[in-house]
Amino acid sequence: MNNSHGSLAKKSGLYFIGNFASKIIMAAMVPFYAYYVSVQELGVFNYSQIIMNILSPITYLAIWEAILRLLVAEKDKEQRANVIATSLRFVQVVLFFLFLFSVIFAFNQNKVFMYTMLMICIYGAAQIWQYYARSLGFNHIYVVGSVTGTIVNFLMLVITMSFLNLGATSLFWSFILGQISIILVIEMKVHVFKYSKTGDFDWFILKRMLIFSVPLVLNLTSNWLIAGFGKIIIMYQLGAYANGLYSFAMNFGTIVTMVGSVISMALIEEAIIKSGEKEVDEYFSNVIENVFKLFLSLCVVAIPCISIFYNIISKTGYSKSYQLVPLFILYAIITTMATNVGAIFQAKNKTNQLFYTTIFGAVTTIVLSFLLVNFIGIQGVAIAQIFGALVMLTLRWIYAKKLIKFSVRWNKICILTLTYLFVGIVWLKGTNLMSFTVSIFAIMVVCYINKNILLRIKKIGISKINSKVS
Repeated sequence: MNNSHGSLAKKSGLYFIGNFASKIIMAAMVPFYAYYVSVQELGVFNYSQIIMNILSPITYLAIWEAILRLLVAEKDKEQRANVIATSLRFVQVVLFFLFLFSVIFAFNQNKVFMYTMLMICIYGAAQIWQYYARSLGFNHIYVVGSVTGTIVNFLMLVITMSFLNLGATSLFWSFILGQISIILVIEMKVHVFKYSKTGDFDWFILKRMLIFSVPLVLNLTSNWLIAGFGKIIIMYQLGAYANGLYSFAMNFGTIVTMVGSVISMALIEEAIIKSGEKEVDEYFSNVIENVFKLFLSLCVVAIPCISIFYNIISKTGYSKSYQLVPLFILYAIITTMATNVGAIFQAKNKTNQLFYTTIFGAVTTIVLSFLLVNFIGIQGVAIAQIFGALVMLTLRWIYAKKLIKFSVRWNKICILTLTYLFVGIVWLKGTNLMSFTVSIFAIMVVCYINKNILLRIKKIGISKINSKVS
């Protein structure tokens, strides 16, 4: 089990370095949006991103999930080459038709749809190249590609927005060029096309891949419906301005979700490798319990920091979005845990059950969004997302307990959840003095619950200092 946790920690650490760098750049984008991008422009761009995230798994049939599953489990070099050659041929066909549709929209002078189609085309391809890197053991290249893509996106955004004055168009081109850079960096280091030349296209392999990935198409699409349906309904019911506020606040939840994906990526890989081991039940239980506590602790501390940021941008049009932030962070925590529990289903080849849990969550989100948007506006849609994610997590938890002996101690998790809710409410409704007092108390609670981890970190630090002195 020590080796298991070591492997997970190593992969998580590597993914964390890459994602942490990306998150720093993403965090830098948030104030940039506040001062250079209008609320309406951000609303339109984020609407296109949601369409992209929903349609990408459908157009590519989520083939990247099958690439990971087959390549990680396959040890024979010839078969691995065949898997890459088969999947690449499939991807090339999809890219051809997507690019053709983009050209058609361009001739019809529908620029937003054209950019959306290009985003679907390039984003899906970047996902696939990233999964090739992970599957072939080039985890460090995956990290370099992700960071490069984020840097290119940010730099192009600064150049096109600040110096070229391209307006909303710069948001689309910056994203597209960022995704292209991911593909180029990975291809230069991993040489995916070189692998494919040594393999052959195999209809049987393609059938195996699609049998595994097609159920996950609906799962991934439903996941994005839970995350993005709110933007769609707000766009049509309340307009681009309201969608811009919603999208800006959601950036904070997205950062939490993307940090959570660091653990999820490593956990899914380890789950596939260890699915046949006897100790896998204890492994999952310990990891998921610790991750739950970690994210709740970090988010308790995050609320005061985000509040200070909103004080800085109080004179911009985005200041009104602050009331949504605690809701989105709570949604991000629940979604992250649902994804981690979902790793059990992929390890056990039960992707159909994974889909059922997601579709129930999506339906809950859609129904509640329609019911609540007319009563409490944007907040109603955010609350609908939380309940949708909660339904998905609850159902996955129930199903997971039938697949493995799943046991989690809830006392500390419940205390941290209540602490987070208390801090969020006080920062929204209370005075500055009360908010800071409650935050200090909350940080003390977080430190007490995580005292074993903090003591371990302290011991490691002391031992390193002693070794340097000696």
